[in-house]
Amino acid sequence: MTSTPAKRGRPARRYLCSTGEHKTLGELGITRARLSRAQALARVPEDVFEAELARAKPSVSRLAMIGRGHDPEHRYGADLTEAIRLALRLSDDERRTLVSIIADDDA
Repeated sequence: MTSTPAKRGRPARRYLCSTGEHKTLGELGITRARLSRAQALARVPEDVFEAELARAKPSVSRLAMIGRGHDPEHRYGADLTEAIRLALRLSDDERRTLVSIIADDDA
């Protein structure tokens, strides 16, 4: 007789549906990312939400950033993108020199 191994970890959370059934997010077709974004949007104060909707180009991403407590004007990763763009314009000799300077600083 073989037994089925017990599942490890916390059991999936179940939510009460309008039908009266309890279902997991997966059963409802909701991903964790979508739930996280919805929770962030729910935290945005109503006046800020209305002001964003009044903008020429309202953005759910901006609202989610506000709801998560981030600055919506900040361009995350922009400095790294610019550094990579500039590094690609270097010649092989310039790139080798830059790498040796960085290596000397790390030592």
